Amino acid sequence: PDRGNIVGGADEFPTDRYVLEGLASARGLEIRRHADKDTALVCRSLVDFRTSALGDVADLVDEAHAVGALAMVDLSHAGGIVPVDLDGSGVDLAVGCTYKWLCAGPGAPAYLYVRRDLQESMRQPIWGWFGQRDMFAMGPAYDPEPDIRRFLAGTPSILALAAVDAAAGLTGMTAVREASLALTAAFIDGVGAAAEVVTPEQRGGHVAVRHPEAAAVSQRLAAAGLVTDTRADLIRFGFHPLTSSLDDVAKAVCRCQVAFSGN
Repeated sequence: PDRGNIVGGADEFPTDRYVLEGLASARGLEIRRHADKDTALVCRSLVDFRTSALGDVADLVDEAHAVGALAMVDLSHAGGIVPVDLDGSGVDLAVGCTYKWLCAGPGAPAYLYVRRDLQESMRQPIWGWFGQRDMFAMGPAYDPEPDIRRFLAGTPSILALAAVDAAAGLTGMTAVREASLALTAAFIDGVGAAAEVVTPEQRGGHVAVRHPEAAAVSQRLAAAGLVTDTRADLIRFGFHPLTSSLDDVAKAVCRCQVAFSGN
């Protein structure tokens, strides 16, 4: 509470930047790009939403803890595709979503992680009925649960939670990660001669290709039955191991070669 800044990268996903900027504005804090002795929190994404570059949780933890700050990782583009040992990493906080690689669909719930020894001392800024210690007592004052339940707010979407539960239990993360790396490696090898692949070797689950006419190429690919999305001059390709095969990758490569050529 006595520190004056929070750290978030200029290239973070807009939602992260906007939330951090809003908190900073409300609390009179500064946004910095690097941690110092006045830093309260360091927030980084594990997987870059544009390039799929994979970060290192240990580096984040070291950066934050070296100055006594909290370390928070955004797992939105990692959850369900990259194995992460949050308890073992030493990270303090984590957030993420379930509508991407966890396949829970539109409107699916987000999730958070709070290191166990911090749970009782941290406050949920939005006090809700589900975080109350004895919710059915309907008491006059808010008395939060002593554990992770204190971060609940209102009634969640039960159908959405059921979808998350089903998706999370489909297979083990080791098998998912191995299959994901194989699919993306095959795609990178296939399109590398025809386009500029910006996704590095240490990557998440999608592949990004740079093209000066990204939007037009994406439309040509959609017309050919290959759905992608764009971020400025980048085209993103996602291959989920549970629904995609190497044969699908080969077909995607052929369609990309045609689309990249302008046909």
